[in-house]
Amino acid sequence: MHLLDIKQYDKVKHLFEFFYNFAWLIDIMETKGVGKIYTHDASDYKAAYIETPFSDFYMAGTFNQDFFDDIIHHIIHDIMPKDEDKLGFFYTSDHVWRKHLDEVLLPFEDLEYGSHLIRKYHQIDLTKYQAFKKHIPLLPAKYHMVFDKADVSFRIYDGDKEICHCQDFGQGAGIMDLDVFTDEAYRHQGLAQISCVALIDYCLSNDIVPLWGCWDKNIKSCRLANKIGFECIAEEQVNFANFINN
Repeated sequence: MHLLDIKQYDKVKHLFEFFYNFAWLIDIMETKGVGKIYTHDASDYKAAYIETPFSDFYMAGTFNQDFFDDIIHHIIHDIMPKDEDKLGFFYTSDHVWRKHLDEVLLPFEDLEYGSHLIRKYHQIDLTKYQAFKKHIPLLPAKYHMVFDKADVSFRIYDGDKEICHCQDFGQGAGIMDLDVFTDEAYRHQGLAQISCVALIDYCLSNDIVPLWGCWDKNIKSCRLANKIGFECIAEEQVNFANFINN
């Protein structure tokens, strides 16, 4: 495989334009210097592979068996042994790449979630969002919320213990992907709603588009997105692999 210099990304960007979040992803890669893009060799730009720090792997262009074999070998033997979660998410919209991914990843099928997931992308509906805000619960007096400017997050604490947060999972092309978490012992108090509204309002006041991405199997996240006022505007099928026991 040939690793592209960041100045060469323009040669293969067009291959990935059909991925919904590509503008967001490539902006993060170029501005923050994270992730890598490979081609089969230095003179072949008909196919390319993107490797992100989030265990998301994108493959596009004209299928090449040797290139594909190199990619899979690299992921299994070089990346996954160092990956803490040992989970891989493989994106392609080409049926040939998909067919080969289905075959080679079969031994790594996850027992709980299976071999495929759907990535759902949600965009805020401002009318629904403003209506939702009128009924948002107040933060209980026993907790306090802090804005962390360093990682652009709103964090809720019970004393010194962080119990909930909504944070910037990645910001690119004027879009912020939101990430929310609530400690299991503190759920059903509206804390996620409170922290999410704080970050969404921050986005809107700074001309940033809030984006909610979640997996179809994460029913709670999808429901929270809809409750707050987000609407699903795009979906992508993703090959999912669990390398933990392999």
